[in-house]
Amino acid sequence: MINDARLLFHLMNEAPAGMAVVREPGHVFELVNPRYATLVGRPAEELLGKRLQDVLPEMATQGWVGVLDQVLASGETFVGSETELAFSDPRSESARVVYADFVFQPMTDQGSGSTGIFIHATDVTKQVLARQEVERLARDLRLQSDHLQQVLDVLPLGIAIGDASGAIIQSNAEARRIWG
Repeated sequence: MINDARLLFHLMNEAPAGMAVVREPGHVFELVNPRYATLVGRPAEELLGKRLQDVLPEMATQGWVGVLDQVLASGETFVGSETELAFSDPRSESARVVYADFVFQPMTDQGSGSTGIFIHATDVTKQVLARQEVERLARDLRLQSDHLQQVLDVLPLGIAIGDASGAIIQSNAEARRIWG
């Protein structure tokens, strides 16, 4: 069994996702892997043996302690997708925003109900920010296209724009009137 526990601990520490175990009473950090420590912006040593709301008070103010309480009370897993989390930086006044996919999985002992929560979190900040940038660029392109259409529509000449294959991709009001 000892070899199994060592293997499990090794796998958890090498996993490409943040993992932590918080135990009752008070959501005390029992285990924290390096990815979880990086995600929340605190060294693992600063978290272990301490209550989540004491070392990450921003999680309480954002309502996450209440969610953990609900997971314990209900025994039901909670899943978050691309959830925005703001972590305070103890060395500065600013908050660091990250996006994460995560699972709060209740841990139960036979007959005694939930005794803790296994947390699995994947930092998806880069993907979310990249998608947001693409969405912003697409909105900008739509606005530019709308402005171009407005300019074309006031011209008294019929104008059509085609792509490389010769298909018309944009035309003005006069061209549409002429060609029906």
